[in-house]
Amino acid sequence: MEIFEQAIQIFHTKTKDKLEAPSQYRLLILDGHASHESPAAIQFCKEMNIILYLLPSHCTHALQPLDVVLFSPLKNAWSQAVLNAEFCGHTVTKENFLSIYGSAHLWAFTKENILKSFKKMGIWPLNPNVITLKMMGTSTVTSLDTVSAIPFTLASPIKKGMAYF
Repeated sequence: MEIFEQAIQIFHTKTKDKLEAPSQYRLLILDGHASHESPAAIQFCKEMNIILYLLPSHCTHALQPLDVVLFSPLKNAWSQAVLNAEFCGHTVTKENFLSIYGSAHLWAFTKENILKSFKKMGIWPLNPNVITLKMMGTSTVTSLDTVSAIPFTLASPIKKGMAYF
């Protein structure tokens, strides 16, 4: 079974009891990754009244509620949680990471913030005018120009005249 098919079954298990009637639908918003187009997962969703809504490729920077609304407060809460731990004389380690992150996560991922994120993205209540053409513009080049950044020729690990078989 593919990972996405397993994820859909977990989604179903965790959300089915929240329905008021078995005939109700659930909406699952996903990025447009090819792995989300599994025929078995699509059939399962159809049978379980789960609507898969795939966002257009290369648009998730402007359309995903988590990216647009929730991760900024999470980043701020994480920074504050780390500062608080350091103030108490602790450093973030593998052993205490989850407890420190957990407090930041709970602070940022509130019901109110999640509902705000869906409203800001025009998902609920539905507002198709929220997403503008400017938001959907192509991304700018942010790659590093290595020729300008490295003013000397890098030595090659391959020696001239030597062959490796």
